[in-house]
Amino acid sequence: MKIMRDFRKKAGEVSPRGRSRARAALLLFLALAVAGVAAAPPAAETPEARGLVSAVVRNQQTTGSKARLRLAIEPPEGQGPARSLQVLLKSRREGATQETLVMVQWPREEKGRAWMIRRTDSGEVGGFRFMPPNEVTPVTAAELEAPLFGSDLSVDDFAESFWDWPEQQVVGVDKVGSAECWVVESRTSDASVRHPRVRSWLAKDKPIALRVDKSDKNGELRKRLTAGRVVRRDEGGWVVAEWMVETVTSGSRTRVTGSRSDRDLTLPASEFSPEGVRQLLDSR
Repeated sequence: MKIMRDFRKKAGEVSPRGRSRARAALLLFLALAVAGVAAAPPAAETPEARGLVSAVVRNQQTTGSKARLRLAIEPPEGQGPARSLQVLLKSRREGATQETLVMVQWPREEKGRAWMIRRTDSGEVGGFRFMPPNEVTPVTAAELEAPLFGSDLSVDDFAESFWDWPEQQVVGVDKVGSAECWVVESRTSDASVRHPRVRSWLAKDKPIALRVDKSDKNGELRKRLTAGRVVRRDEGGWVVAEWMVETVTSGSRTRVTGSRSDRDLTLPASEFSPEGVRQLLDSR
């Protein structure tokens, strides 16, 4: 198991010795349309978009993972005080089905609140919400916009899989901080998708997204996720240790910071059931 504790380096810095971080990156790929991207270079110099996306997906793939995260929630100005939550994030994959459990561990008055989000190979969204001591409510596709614990993370950040969409295209080059990136646009014609156009800034020197922007059906920028720190895992590969998630339309934002994580785990399905959540709550 790999545990990383060094989170004191400034935003944007890449640590060659950092350890495995919260796989929040996979959960969290929210996206938005952005202005100011340079035009795509000549075709002979442009890599194939599907290859870039496949490399990023391979870098983040794992059978299962656990991570502890801190959510620093900043509501729009004048709409209440800032809040902090500590949450447990667990995920498992069985075939093409992904299950993600997000559970509050602190503060005490919110401890045990949880969402379990499931996305099947056909794209169907399900799962449940858990409210202590024993309230279980099914999650449906109608709740894709639902915020998690009042943060800027929502159900569809874990349920959508825009890199699986058939239309992927390199639309330009740009920088995130000092890092040069290919800008890849993902599109879908599926009318049920809230954000059918997603732009991802993929670093040229490592298989990872440094920014993801999501826009709605009218082309309006809705949400942006920007990497704060990127670290190299001991076993190879890269992971984002900190994300800033911004809801552009409201002005709120949430900083997601990992404190430790373990990956390549084999987690049983029972841990992602209501009974598994109850047992987890009782053990803490």
